[in-house]
Amino acid sequence: MGNHLSLSIRHLALASLPLTLAAMCSHGVCASLSGQSVATGKAADKHLLAMSAPLSPIRSAEVQLKRMGEGIHRVKTAACDLTRECSQQDEMMGGEIDFIGTDVIPIMPATAEGFGPPQYLPPRKKYVDLHMTQLTQLIPILQDDINSITLADADEKAKAAPSLTNIGSLMKDINVHVANLKSLTVAPPYDNAGIVNEATAVHQDVSQIDKLRKEIYSMVKKDPDKGAGTTAAPGK
Repeated sequence: MGNHLSLSIRHLALASLPLTLAAMCSHGVCASLSGQSVATGKAADKHLLAMSAPLSPIRSAEVQLKRMGEGIHRVKTAACDLTRECSQQDEMMGGEIDFIGTDVIPIMPATAEGFGPPQYLPPRKKYVDLHMTQLTQLIPILQDDINSITLADADEKAKAAPSLTNIGSLMKDINVHVANLKSLTVAPPYDNAGIVNEATAVHQDVSQIDKLRKEIYSMVKKDPDKGAGTTAAPGK
C-alpha cells in the first residue's frame, strides 16, 4: 500500500506541473523572465558592438604607447640575458650573478688588485643562440610598434616630432649593434667582452627609447577630470 501511495503522489505532482507553469505564465512570471532574457541579449549585443568599435585616434595613441612598453621590456630582458650568459665568472668575487628574469644589466665585477683580469666562463651556445633569436625577432616587432603610433592632433604631432626622430635614430643604432652581435655569436669560442659591450649598448638605446615613449605619452594622455582638451600631468 505504501508503494501505491508513493506512485499516486508522484503522478499527482507530475500532473500538476503543466498547470503550475501555466499559472506562472498567466501571472506574467514567464513574460518577465522572457523580458529579462531579451534585455540581457540586447545588453550583450551592445557590449560586443562596443568591443568591435574602433578606438578614437587619441585613445588609440594612448593604447599604442602603453603597449609599446611591453616590447621595450622584452628587448631589454633579452639583452640582459645575453649579457648575463657572457659575464659569468669561474670564481666570483663580490659580483656574482645569482638572479634571472630581470631587465637590469648586471654590473661587471671590477678586477681585484693582484688577481689579474677576471676569467669568464665560456658562454653556452644553446643559450647564446636562444637569446640572440629572441633579440633578432623582437627588434622588428618593436619597430612595428613605433611605426604604428598615430597622433591625431596636429599640435601633438609637432611636439612629438623631435622625440620620434630621436627614437628613429636610436632604432638605427640598435640595428647596428644587433648586426655586430650576429657576427660575434656565430659559433664558439665567443668574445665575451665584445658581446657584453654590444648587448649593453642595445639595452642603453632601448632604455632611451622608453624615456622618449613616456614623454610622448604625457603629451597625448588626456585628463578626464579636466576635459578632453587637457593633458594629464606625467607620472614620476
